[in-house]
Amino acid sequence: MKCIINGKVILKDKIAENLAVVFDEKIEKIVDAKEVNTVDYEVIDACGKYVAPGLVDMHIHGYLGADVSDGDKDGIRKMAEGIIKNGVTAWCPTTMTVSKAEIEAAFDAVREVKNSGEYYGSRILGVNSEGPFINAAKKGAQAEEHILKPDADFIKKHSDIVKLLLSHLRLTEHLNVLRKFQRKQTSLFQWVILMQTLMKLWQELKRV
Repeated sequence: MKCIINGKVILKDKIAENLAVVFDEKIEKIVDAKEVNTVDYEVIDACGKYVAPGLVDMHIHGYLGADVSDGDKDGIRKMAEGIIKNGVTAWCPTTMTVSKAEIEAAFDAVREVKNSGEYYGSRILGVNSEGPFINAAKKGAQAEEHILKPDADFIKKHSDIVKLLLSHLRLTEHLNVLRKFQRKQTSLFQWVILMQTLMKLWQELKRV
């Protein structure tokens, strides 16, 4: 068990000093420093620096010259090692709407690095896939030539690694994909399909 002392501890409602953060795989307790016998712990002296839980970043396309959509395993490892130094302890490598072949190569690269466990740094949670199933009218910076129609088989194939799917589709298109999933008896619990806004969804539901 470890113990962090002499830090500015970021709490829910304030930043406090003179506390001890006791942790192992997770934070066990935060108590007054006077209540802790440091002999019982591996002590880490924060030397007045800020102490906070690890950050979770669900949207990182690239860092340190590497890009997730390049499908480069070494690039994924480089990013994981780099962002841990910024306090990000878990992340979702994020793809763009590039060609289908490039997207699948990126999925494969993230999958291989994640499953191998042979990397140092921030823990890979899974891919955040920006497209390719998006509405051209809402594409933003995404490449329109690579936008595809919803494909339940594609989603099912990569459901082990893709944890977030950005999709600015019309409600009817979402419902068609969901019906295909239902017929295939595929679990959707891993997936989060993001509509443009909840209000937009509610407005469309009222018109159905």
